[in-house]
Amino acid sequence: MRNILKRTVLLGLAFGVLGMGLNLTAPPAQSTSKIDVRLLDQGDGRPKTVKAVGLINVPIAKVWKALTNYADYQKFMPKIASSKLEARKGNLAQATLMLDVPWPFTGTWYTNKYVETPSVHSIRWSMLKGSIKHNEGSWQLKAQGKATYATYTVTADLGVPVIPKWMYGEVTKSTIPSIFEAVEKYSVRL
Repeated sequence: MRNILKRTVLLGLAFGVLGMGLNLTAPPAQSTSKIDVRLLDQGDGRPKTVKAVGLINVPIAKVWKALTNYADYQKFMPKIASSKLEARKGNLAQATLMLDVPWPFTGTWYTNKYVETPSVHSIRWSMLKGSIKHNEGSWQLKAQGKATYATYTVTADLGVPVIPKWMYGEVTKSTIPSIFEAVEKYSVRL
């Protein structure tokens, strides 16, 4: 029993440290960039929500164009191996994303429903199906001169009991600045 527990903890740590880019020697993510990242406890053993706010130094129209082009996520979003727009009708879209994560999580995918509200530059998504347990989140954008003030939230659960929910939250939290950076780099070219 002790060996199983030890292997479970080691697998969880290996996944978190190696697979998702958590660097235990680096300072916390929010202190090393212009992005403020917070981990919100939802209680009752539910997955934590990560909320991040920060400035993307690109006009809002370009950021909106990048974030609503779900088929291109594979070109710029970290940890996305492939992305396919399944359907689009008005302000609703459906896209399937395949994650770029190491064994034993290779093949991890999900299909999200996206609800876009262009008048307030808001995107909300919820998972329809997939190999993970839960994924929902949002982007809220506000013009800030020639830049964009962005609020990003995500709640995800891979549904793997050997990895504690707190680790999901911390790993997700550590990758958020790279998402903002990727959106900025891609948006500026549009």
